[in-house]
Amino acid sequence: MLRGERARRRDIIMTERTLTDPIITATVDAFSRMSGISRDLVYDMLKQGCLDSIKIGRKRLIVIASYHRYIDGQLNRRGERK
Repeated sequence: MLRGERARRRDIIMTERTLTDPIITATVDAFSRMSGISRDLVYDMLKQGCLDSIKIGRKRLIVIASYHRYIDGQLNRRGERK
């Protein structure tokens, strides 16, 4: 299997995952695909402190739990969650 084929195969598997899967972190690209949020907005949310991330080498990983906290906070602020 060629290197490019392996990367494409991994991308296909990542796009089939959802935010409810038991994953802890995701790359910005994978998180963007899973959540439906554009890459630019993901980076904006990181700058604003809405999302937590870690950097390992050159790769930035979004902490999925921080996204769930952000969504819960938005729902609580609007009174949509008890």
